[in-house]
Amino acid sequence: MSSPCVSDGDGDADGLDASARGALARLRAAHGRKASASSSRVVRVCDAIESAIDGAGARVTSTSVFAAAFGALERAIEAAETGGEEALEALEAVSAAAAEAATDADDRVVRAKMERTCEVIMACGRVVSARAPKSMRHVAKLLARCASSADASGGSEKFGKRAFQATLNLSVDGRPKVRKAAVYALSDVMRRMRERTGDARGLGETYGEMTAAFARKIGEAPEGAAAEMEKARGAAGAKDARARATAAATEALYMLGAMKALLPTLDEPACGACVDACVGLLDLDEPLLTQHATEALLALVNSPTSDNSGEGVSADTIMGMMQPVAAVASANLNTAPTQVISMARLLARAQCKLHAVDAASSEKTLPTTFHSLVKLFATPHEGVATEIAEALISLMRSCIDSGMVQDSIKAIASARASGKAAPPKPSPLMLVASSVEAAIGFRYRGAWSVSIPVVTCAFIRLGPASGPILSGALNALGEMGEHASELLCKQQLQDCITAAIQAMGPEQVLQALPLKLEEAIDAELSNRDDEDGMDMDEHDIMNAASRETGRLWLIPLLRSGLIGASMSFFADAILPQARALGTRAEQARNKQSAFEAQRCSAAEHALWSLFPAFANWPNDAAEAFPMMAKDLGNALSSRIDLQGPICEGLKRLIRQGRIGAGVYEVDDDDEAGDGASTIAAGEANDDDIPASFTVDVAEAQLAAVGKYARNFLPILFNLFIASPTSRRGELSHTIGAFAKVTDQQQLGGFFRTVLRKLVKVTADDPGAPDALVEGGDDKTARRCTFMDLVFALVSGLDDQGLEMVYKIAKPACLEKESVIQKRAYKLLNELCEALDGKWLEAHADEVEELLVSGVDSCLPSARRYRLKVIGRILPALQERDSEADAEQGGDGTENMAGAGSLTVLLSELILATKEANARTRTLAYQLLISIPRSIERKNAEKARGGSRSGSAGVAAWLGTGDDQEDDAHMDTEQMGAGVRRFFLTVLAGIVGSSPTMQSATIMALARLLYEFSSALVSTVPELLPAVCALLEGKSREVVKSCLGFVKVVAVRLPQQELAAELPRLIPALLHWSEDSKNRFKLKVRVVLERMCKRCGYDVVEASVPREHSALIAHIKREETRLEKKKKSSIAGSEHGAKSTRTARRSEWRDGDIFSDDELDDSDGRTRRSGRGGRDGGSFAPASRRGGGEGPRSAAEAAAKRATGGARLPAAGDTPLDLLDDSAMRRSMLPQGERRRVRFEDEDDDGAYKTGADGKLMIFEESEGAKRRREEAEEDGSEGGRSRYTSRTGKSRGGATARTNASGKSARTSGTHNSRGVKRQRTTHERHSADLYKAKGKTTGDVYSKKTKLEPYAYWPLDPKLLNRRNSKKVAARAQLGVVVKSAKAAGILRGKKSKRDAQSV
Repeated sequence: MSSPCVSDGDGDADGLDASARGALARLRAAHGRKASASSSRVVRVCDAIESAIDGAGARVTSTSVFAAAFGALERAIEAAETGGEEALEALEAVSAAAAEAATDADDRVVRAKMERTCEVIMACGRVVSARAPKSMRHVAKLLARCASSADASGGSEKFGKRAFQATLNLSVDGRPKVRKAAVYALSDVMRRMRERTGDARGLGETYGEMTAAFARKIGEAPEGAAAEMEKARGAAGAKDARARATAAATEALYMLGAMKALLPTLDEPACGACVDACVGLLDLDEPLLTQHATEALLALVNSPTSDNSGEGVSADTIMGMMQPVAAVASANLNTAPTQVISMARLLARAQCKLHAVDAASSEKTLPTTFHSLVKLFATPHEGVATEIAEALISLMRSCIDSGMVQDSIKAIASARASGKAAPPKPSPLMLVASSVEAAIGFRYRGAWSVSIPVVTCAFIRLGPASGPILSGALNALGEMGEHASELLCKQQLQDCITAAIQAMGPEQVLQALPLKLEEAIDAELSNRDDEDGMDMDEHDIMNAASRETGRLWLIPLLRSGLIGASMSFFADAILPQARALGTRAEQARNKQSAFEAQRCSAAEHALWSLFPAFANWPNDAAEAFPMMAKDLGNALSSRIDLQGPICEGLKRLIRQGRIGAGVYEVDDDDEAGDGASTIAAGEANDDDIPASFTVDVAEAQLAAVGKYARNFLPILFNLFIASPTSRRGELSHTIGAFAKVTDQQQLGGFFRTVLRKLVKVTADDPGAPDALVEGGDDKTARRCTFMDLVFALVSGLDDQGLEMVYKIAKPACLEKESVIQKRAYKLLNELCEALDGKWLEAHADEVEELLVSGVDSCLPSARRYRLKVIGRILPALQERDSEADAEQGGDGTENMAGAGSLTVLLSELILATKEANARTRTLAYQLLISIPRSIERKNAEKARGGSRSGSAGVAAWLGTGDDQEDDAHMDTEQMGAGVRRFFLTVLAGIVGSSPTMQSATIMALARLLYEFSSALVSTVPELLPAVCALLEGKSREVVKSCLGFVKVVAVRLPQQELAAELPRLIPALLHWSEDSKNRFKLKVRVVLERMCKRCGYDVVEASVPREHSALIAHIKREETRLEKKKKSSIAGSEHGAKSTRTARRSEWRDGDIFSDDELDDSDGRTRRSGRGGRDGGSFAPASRRGGGEGPRSAAEAAAKRATGGARLPAAGDTPLDLLDDSAMRRSMLPQGERRRVRFEDEDDDGAYKTGADGKLMIFEESEGAKRRREEAEEDGSEGGRSRYTSRTGKSRGGATARTNASGKSARTSGTHNSRGVKRQRTTHERHSADLYKAKGKTTGDVYSKKTKLEPYAYWPLDPKLLNRRNSKKVAARAQLGVVVKSAKAAGILRGKKSKRDAQSV
């Protein structure tokens, strides 16, 4: 056979050498690396095929390889028919090679010898089927190749159909690998058929019909077998019928497995027939068949949709399978939740597939699908309800298009135009809305937590059209909202109503759900006056309660959900209600009706609180604001309780208008520290600007608000002056906002008025008759008031006004009054920000001189604002001095050794890192980072030749606000010369004259190294000698900072560089390894632990002197022990949870690095020294650490427990099991009373009195009464009974005899207290080790004649007891008997109890 094939293909085989050798190469690649004998045989077959081709003088082409392989296959079949195992193994190898070669062969080559090829393959199948089953997979591949190469126009069709049918039969073979190979080959055949065009696709249709007939035959078999099994008679007949039914079901399972791969490749009508066969198996109520049939149908609907019409599954087929699937899901709702989940997923995916195939058909069936899925919410299984909700949401997003929405809106509009409430024939979308409304009905209340998000998705999907379409759902949500506090789905309900507000707008929501605040107040007042409420039935009471509440709960949702709303609606609908409620509240106060006045005032304030929400990106502020400006001004001036919402709304209008107009806007800081926030909670992010808020809308909004600035600013000035300091924050921010949009001429007039008053207040004598008295109680307070007003106006002033402000601030910066100086520097900082930093660029020299002159006069309260000014000017000074140094021939790396402004101001900034005030200290660290960042940013802008818009220039130097966001995009690890130059400038402070300066410099260097470690790697080795030298000093302050710096080096320096510096660092560290007084010993150990983690124990140990090697060994042992403990705790935990750590650098916390007490380390464990203090030191944020600093003594621990800081107790290293009720009860008792106290009511003689609420009332005893009671207890100890009993033996009253768990009385022993009163000593006290303590200088245990007990155990531990041999057990029992007998003879039967028992007898 080989030679004809070669000759037939030679003419068309040019250029196929690569593919031919590729087939052999694939075989060698798959089997060449394996050591098994079968793989070696395949490789040898490949070599033999190449040798045969070369021997025949032919080229190695796909045709020649195919011919040679089939020739070898024929010979191998003949040898295997008569041969043994070796021949079968050879046949397996040759069949594998032939199958791979057939893959690359041309279809024409295969068709040329189709008859003979099929005969060879069939013969091979007959041989290997019984004797070498593994080779059947190669046979299946060869058969499929013949089927795919057949052509309907030639004579190969008959053999192709025969090969395809044989492959179909192999797809239900009992051998898994054979089935898998056959199914893969069949799907490959159908894909090849689909790729053909024209008449050539006819054979593909034939194959499809064969597949459909095959599926139909196997699919009908289980039902027929089940019917036969029911009709079977007798045991033998029933057994045979059962076997046939099992075989039919098994074959059906195999067929379904094949359908998972074949259904996506079939076209109609074959696809429809196969789908019907799969759907028919769903009705058999066999879980396994149902599961596999569902998976096969899911494979079909999840397959990509073809763009070619008539290809793939049709809409009729999809619609035909959806109804049976829904019926089966509903039938198994309570019994088979897993199947219901799969079928719900299948229904949703089928509907989406139908929408992709035929949108019109999808629109018709969508209501039915929604209805079928919603009915499944009645399931008792939470997982099923969750899956159904996800399915509905996917349908909502995929199958509802704009055409459906428009048709529904037109239908509703037409019905309303004709006077009807709803159209006579609801549109499909309206039917979907009815199903959505039903999903939140009371019938499905158990699934509200997952069904309400479906309604949320519907509101978001439909948008403004939600009003007429989802009105019923909105009304249902309103009824649920009235009782939201009683529902578990409260959060989902609030999110849904918020989504409705955002989608529909407040107009439609409040039209459907009016607030009814006045009606609720009237109902509440009527109910308070109604004295016959007890005669009302339950229905009337519920209605009255509903009327009383109104819908006040809707206002918070409106506040959080309104974005881009109409401000005209607030002016026309909300504001009149607020005015009416305010008038009614005033009238109620005049009538002395406090309750009504309070309710009306609360409702009025709630309505006014909506003003900031309506001012959130409004679309008509330019038209609406003039309508309500007068009401806003009146309310602002007369109602102090309304200042907050009105000021917030005005600020928001101005700020968002400027953002919309393209002006760079930065959030105002809460500089006053009074808690006033510029941006209220719930305001939308600036990035979420609605599309309707265009530039034109923003500019018109600014113009409308700015037009009324001349009316609002006087009101705000008066309110600011009259308000206390704690309430001026929001007023100051509002004045500043108006200053940015006010006409310069008008603003200048207001500013001059304020300035004149400030000058007058400054010049007036306190006792002058014409002195200005507004703004405060004394002169200083009045000056502060008007300086704050000037500060609020700075952002809108021109150059002339800024010059006047500077003249005010300059002398005030040098005054001795702390509040005045603080405001002066605050003004100076605001000036530096003015005009995008241009003012500072023009006055840099003056500001520099002022800052240098005020170094010694700055007060602590003003330090923070002064540091901000320093942070703005330092980059310019650094750049100027660098340029001057470069001109003089230097390298630009000047330091602080020389005198100059940079030296003075940078020294002050460095020393601020040791400020006592935490906010000042934090700011100093922030400035140390922002200055080099600003230098690098300016260098980058120069390199690009551009400038930064917005806050360009000097104003961008302070990295706050949005600058920090921009800096986040700048890779700090890539910063270069600017960072190193600043680092070296700071480094000069290390030679400072005072330890404080040296310590602060090292702390500043540590902060820079922590942030810019990669840029400073080359600089650190130059610094370490100086740090090591300072470590050997005597200043505790400097040494502590140096240890913190070394800790940063151990964490941030790259591993290789750190390992190179260990020989220098470790000896310097170990100098303080024995210092416990200053806790340096703990710090040293923490640093060494980190070095060991970074570099390894061997590297660190090589650098440690021999006398300190024990420390490293101890660290290693403890680390190993902790790792074992961690692994065991993870392995023994209930869920096996394992905490993961990332390499992300955590937030800088100077307290963790330079503190006296080391906190938890990065592993989350706690280091302790003895019984107090903690070792470690973590760079992790506080939220990821195990807590703060622990108590150092028992007294501190007791105080912490008393203040509520006690931790849950644990037994040793075992954590407290929070699921163990008994353990939790024991943990709640005091330390000494961990045993439960048990009250015995039958012994209670009423000594404890109870109050009206049933609580015990304990009275304190007088000293005499207590002494008499104790004496009585001593006399009556024999027959008394306890009021209550406790396993701890403590008693609070009555007799002192203690009852143990078994009900028997325990013996007591008397002793005397300090007053000479004899008290009872418990058995535990008499048998404690204290009785045998040596007195004086004597050591060891002492025998006590009083107790007559020896200080060792009665019964020694005997290893014989552990021996299971009978002889040893007998000996042990005999010894125990001797001991017991001796104990009885020694007097155990001579005690009081024994005597009392004898007397009773």
